[in-house]
Amino acid sequence: GNSATNTPGAIRWDGADFQGFNGTSWVSLTSEGILITTPSATKIKTVSEVVKSNNTLQDDDELFFNIGANEVWTFRVTANGTSGTTPDFRFGVSAPSGATCSYSGIDAESTVTTPVISSCNTPTAVLAGNTASDTYELVGVVTNGSSPGTVRFKWAQNTSDPTASIIATGSMLIAQRTTVNMDTFTAFVNGGNSFGS
Repeated sequence: GNSATNTPGAIRWDGADFQGFNGTSWVSLTSEGILITTPSATKIKTVSEVVKSNNTLQDDDELFFNIGANEVWTFRVTANGTSGTTPDFRFGVSAPSGATCSYSGIDAESTVTTPVISSCNTPTAVLAGNTASDTYELVGVVTNGSSPGTVRFKWAQNTSDPTASIIATGSMLIAQRTTVNMDTFTAFVNGGNSFGS
């Protein structure tokens, strides 16, 4: 509101500027060096996960981020994985209903990039295992619809096999909300809910 109450932390619109009361005076919230940044998420896996005898994409326990309604996010997952040459890996992402996804998997050791997937929950082509720890990546974009929610990294064996396939501690996800062909001004996002511009 436009209150002039001198309570520290109060915020007002004085007709020309957003201001905050710092305990001594009203200061501009737009000209006093306030920095508004684009929301981002960084997750580092703290516990290794093991999958055996399963080629159905499953949610990773730790690599996910929240997305608000009508938001666009880019993401990169760097997975430290170990798999035999028989099960191999395949990756994907899930997103809220109404979202569209575009992503591709990368196996740096084999210099392989999978064809681009253009729908959420669809597995990539095979990413080869060689019984050693390798670095794999999944990179892409999620354009959300009207339902806020969660975007999750998903993975599985390419061929169901009793040999363990592991995504290890230290794997990570980095994601950032994006504005396309616009100046950046960011809404407050909490738990996937976007609170205006």
